Parts: sequence; C-alpha cells; structure tokens
Amino acid sequence: MKQELKISCQKECLSEIRAFVNESLAHLDISESLQYKIVLAVDEACSNAIIHGHNCDETQDINIELEVIDNAVLEVKIFDIGVYSDDYEDLGAIGIEEHIQNKNKGGLGLKLIFSIMDKVKFYTKNKLNICELEKELI
Repeated sequence: MKQELKISCQKECLSEIRAFVNESLAHLDISESLQYKIVLAVDEACSNAIIHGHNCDETQDINIELEVIDNAVLEVKIFDIGVYSDDYEDLGAIGIEEHIQNKNKGGLGLKLIFSIMDKVKFYTKNKLNICELEKELI
C-alpha cells in the first residue's frame, strides 16, 4: 500500500516527515535501529530538497511516497521542482576520510543516505526532480 505526504518546504516540517515515516514503518517486523536509520536517510533527503533545492521557500512543496512491497522492500520517492545538482553521485561515493582530507563542505548527508539505503537514484522527469530510495527489510 502506497502512502503519500505533501509538505511545505520549511525546516519546521521535517518533524512531520519523520513522524510520517515512523508511522508508515511501525507495523513492520524490523529492528528499531533499522527503522531509525531509514527515518534518518529520508529526513536527510528531504532536508536537502527543502534547504538546497528550495531555499526553505514555504510557498513550494515536496511530495513523499512510501511503499512497502511484500513486507520485504521499502521504496521511497521524493518529488520536487527545486534546483537540482547532478554531482550527487560523486559526493555520495567519496569516503568520509577523503571528504575530510579534501576539506569538502557539504555532502556528508548524501554519504549518510548512500550508506543506509541499498539503492539511491536521482533523476529529473517532466521537469520534476525525483529521489528514489530503496531498502531491503529482510
């Protein structure tokens, strides 16, 4: 069953996103640790869209779709129309030590998302940015 949430692009709404994900996962037989990690990854992806993609413009929205398939795989899609950068793969692939040595600013949230989720994909379709996250639950 697919669940959806539409939220205004303001940092104050991140708590609502975390609650939405927690409630969506509550019925599953997964560890508290795994649930926390998933909530953290989705929160970070939404934070990036809100802060970097929309400059916290409360007149804009992001949409989140969450679906659990056969109690085995979680699929999350985040849709927005904000500013999009295509260097996410490079930032997500850099190790933390290398990140520190290069004195890179930003990108640690992406590293976190890539380390928690099994699949991470960003693309644009019909002028809509889509972030797809997937995690096996078994």
